[in-house]
Amino acid sequence: MDYNNKLSDFLMSLKNEMSGELIFRNIAGQDAVFDAIPQRVDLSIRSFLAANGISKLFKHQSDALNAVFRRENVVITTGVSSGKSLCYQVPVVQSILDDHESSSLFLYPTKALSRDQLKQMNNLFPNDNNRMFKAFVYDGDTPADKRKHIRNHANIVVTNPDMLHMSILPHHTTWEKFFSGLRYVVIDEIHTYRGVFGSHFINVMRRLHRIMKFYGASPQYIMTSATIANARETAEKISGQKVTLIDQDYSAKGSRYFIYYNPPIVNEELGIRKSSLLEAEEIGYKLIRNDLQSIIFAQTRKSVELIVNYLLRHEDVSEKDVRGYRSGYLPGFRREIEQELQQGNAKCVVATNALELGIDIGSLDVSVISGYPGTIASLWQQAGRAGRSGKESVNIYLTSASPLDQYLYSHPEYIFDRESEKAITNPDHLLILFNHLQCAVFELPFKNDEYFGNLSPEEIIDMWEVLKEERKVFEDRDSYYWTAGGYPPELISLRNIDSGLIKLINDAPQRTIIGYTDRHSSYWLLHPKAIYIHDGTSYIVKDLNLEEKYALLQEAEMDYFTQAQMKTEFDIESTDNAKEYKGFTIEKGELIVRSRVIGFQAKKWYTHEIVGQEELEMPEHALDTYGCWIKLSADFVESLRQSDSWSNNRNNYGADWNLIKEAVRRRDHYSCRNCGKLEDGANHDVHHIKPFRFFDSAREANAMENLITLCKSCHHQAESQVRVVSGLDGVRHLLQNMSPLKLMCDNTDIRVFAESASSLNAQLPAIVFYDAISGGIGLSEEVYKEFFSILRKSLEVLKSCQCDSGCPSCIGPSASKDSKKYSAIIISKLLKVHNEKA
Repeated sequence: MDYNNKLSDFLMSLKNEMSGELIFRNIAGQDAVFDAIPQRVDLSIRSFLAANGISKLFKHQSDALNAVFRRENVVITTGVSSGKSLCYQVPVVQSILDDHESSSLFLYPTKALSRDQLKQMNNLFPNDNNRMFKAFVYDGDTPADKRKHIRNHANIVVTNPDMLHMSILPHHTTWEKFFSGLRYVVIDEIHTYRGVFGSHFINVMRRLHRIMKFYGASPQYIMTSATIANARETAEKISGQKVTLIDQDYSAKGSRYFIYYNPPIVNEELGIRKSSLLEAEEIGYKLIRNDLQSIIFAQTRKSVELIVNYLLRHEDVSEKDVRGYRSGYLPGFRREIEQELQQGNAKCVVATNALELGIDIGSLDVSVISGYPGTIASLWQQAGRAGRSGKESVNIYLTSASPLDQYLYSHPEYIFDRESEKAITNPDHLLILFNHLQCAVFELPFKNDEYFGNLSPEEIIDMWEVLKEERKVFEDRDSYYWTAGGYPPELISLRNIDSGLIKLINDAPQRTIIGYTDRHSSYWLLHPKAIYIHDGTSYIVKDLNLEEKYALLQEAEMDYFTQAQMKTEFDIESTDNAKEYKGFTIEKGELIVRSRVIGFQAKKWYTHEIVGQEELEMPEHALDTYGCWIKLSADFVESLRQSDSWSNNRNNYGADWNLIKEAVRRRDHYSCRNCGKLEDGANHDVHHIKPFRFFDSAREANAMENLITLCKSCHHQAESQVRVVSGLDGVRHLLQNMSPLKLMCDNTDIRVFAESASSLNAQLPAIVFYDAISGGIGLSEEVYKEFFSILRKSLEVLKSCQCDSGCPSCIGPSASKDSKKYSAIIISKLLKVHNEKA
């Protein structure tokens, strides 16, 4: 069967056999616009290009080369498979032909991408080791015995930010020849340098600028990026130079279908949709059966493993057909998967955004994006992994039940008509800057009148004073010198502010390392008795040793997976601004977020039915970060209560109620479970955690696990706030999911909490946003500015949702029959007050 028929059969099965809602958008292809190869390009380079069928260039390639040859720094933001690599490969090879002593530095965000791009360059320009370039990958996997040869002989070094930070810059004296001849700095995929990673990277580049200046080098920058709203600004932040933007794509594009697929509702009353993971598995199975090579993007490592596991349970699907790909896999294992995709052996790969970048994985037919990846730029990057050969292809955006995905399904124009987001960075974040300043002075003495990036000597003088007090530097005449022992770069992870990787050890007869995870994730991924899934195989966690940085795993066949349960508390460190409104206040400032894993739930495969839960005693994890919070006044809360319409009819608790109350009080040792107060003369009350009226029978409502002992004061507080709790939690769920529309981040980068009795607001309700990153990275500050815009989007979702009382597509699983209404009242009142003040 030919390709078009296979694709047609798949689309027909999608329409006829899948029970969800479909929206089809046809994206027309475009013809290429060509231009001549610039005259400046050497004849030998032209012959290499001609041997690869390139006798002319896409116009954007020609525009970029002409700008480079005019000595301009450039950033190219054309689409996937538009030939961006050629825009830096040609000038670099040309510079080596012109001057054999010249050198170039290539920076890629991942090791996998750097090796893939060098392979492509070697294929395009076969290297005779005499006239042409001497290019090598220099990263953590480079054997020690080859490193000296690379330092002494390479004129192209291909590396990544981590290696530049950890190895090259601190040992720059061994790279003198390379740095002295530096002609170009190539930085690929600059849209990935946002948030913490981007803030670290800009400081690494500040350190690189100092080293280059020390060796008399003043190279040009050639950068590439996916489409983002501030590509030129980001490129100029990274390079510290003025940059020319090349953003018009003149390459040929095959036509494609862009399909929105919304899973069906399986419970009309509760508004629950079929799991998007199960729908991804069903679509993936159809693609394998139709012999169409595909990629399924999932949003988390656990989701990747679940989908792979589901697919492998089909008898006619083998481990060769479907592979997982995510961070945490060992490098050799990832390269094996990449090769299988390039060769067409693997029919389906399930991946996190680790395969979003331009690694050559061959020509895929279909890309499935399971859940919004956080940004428009990422969505189009993931979609672009299909149809790389220019033939007709299919992109499927598979929505989850989250309010964000449901909003985008209801507003398909958002994806097609909206400009990509900005890349947000904060390179002057105090802790990040302080750490990199130590690295910089370790590398070279620092003049006391020297700038660091855009920071004047006066702006960093306090940091020098701290380092002098800690006896890490001393000042002599006009310079600061590093005097402490240690090696500053090893204390910094560019991906996190809390550094450190946890080794994953399979406790088989012979212990082997099967992968890594970051320290922060280990708290909730690798708690005792957690089920950890790796390449479709389940392991149970036997031990997590944070001091020795390892987790001991044991392979186990399990019919369930685990989900950690967290407890979180807040302390305000400082408040730097506040906006007063009638009935509420919005503030921002520094927070300490104290959280710990208090237990976990075991959930069945496929059905996600809770089959067990267990309490845990885990150490507390404190996060110093930045946040913003909305404090509701007592008057505002009272107005919410008055607008409610709950029935005041007395409940019939059943004939055994007095005996049940006595059993609960005895279990709780006759003390209040909230404040700890012991009974003193009068009996405490017994409170239903989930309200009595939500159950069909007294027996179900009066189950021991649904009852707790409370003193009179705490019981009154719980009863008076139960409706506010349900409404606030619905608002929290919406805000958590809708915030990424205003921020270029994943919804796990910023956290939202709603508390009905918050310590931040004298035991009155509060909604708290905070950056899930030590010290904050600017996301909460954006929320502070855009809060009411996010609220308006949230209200749109609420009004457009067809459920009666709340569902996962709007406010989350409903806590009461009035939760949806109450959430709408809260948001509407907040917006009304804001509009009146405006």
